[in-house]
Amino acid sequence: MQKSVALKSGTKVHLLSNSFPLQFNSQLFRYRVILEPEIDNNHLSLFYKVLSTVKDKLNENFKPYCPMNFVLYSPVLLDTEELVLETNYENIEYKITIRDPQFFDPSEESQANLAFIGRFMKNLLGYSGLRCVGRRYFDDKRSTEMTEFRLAVWPGYKTSLNYKKDGITMNVDLSFKIVRHQTVYDFAEEILKMTGGNFGKVKEMLNGMTVITA
Repeated sequence: MQKSVALKSGTKVHLLSNSFPLQFNSQLFRYRVILEPEIDNNHLSLFYKVLSTVKDKLNENFKPYCPMNFVLYSPVLLDTEELVLETNYENIEYKITIRDPQFFDPSEESQANLAFIGRFMKNLLGYSGLRCVGRRYFDDKRSTEMTEFRLAVWPGYKTSLNYKKDGITMNVDLSFKIVRHQTVYDFAEEILKMTGGNFGKVKEMLNGMTVITA
């Protein structure tokens, strides 16, 4: 992660950018989540599935909360040293221990902090009703239709987070998505007819495309 560098000499220049400072108005705590039997770091999806079996208990104690990479974030500070939960997932008994709360400081420049804030903002943007494609967000309800070409243009934007001298900022840039009104099957059939059954050409044309499901 590239760090900001404060220069001590030179000419000051006023610049404008699409960067907006992020401010956190409430405290947040970061808890360790320990599972027994242990789950390997390469199986994070299993970690989330096991936690989902005790979401009611987690809501009782932490609501709202956000799990990420064997860590649980919440504005709630437990009044006990640790919380121990037991659950069963796919016929395996798990013991979940949540402990060691630490104050989360968003101004502390670290990759872990940036990853959590990025996930938090992604979830927040998801509530806006925009369609997430890759790292970009599009408003399919305000699309511009190009009927004669069987295409539509979705307006949207892409975001990125960066640490600056005064804290963390979100950069917002305009983006557009060209969408075909065509299924992958129909598109492949059309290419096959145009190329005399050349499957290699179909593969070449589909390479790099994004398929949007309903």
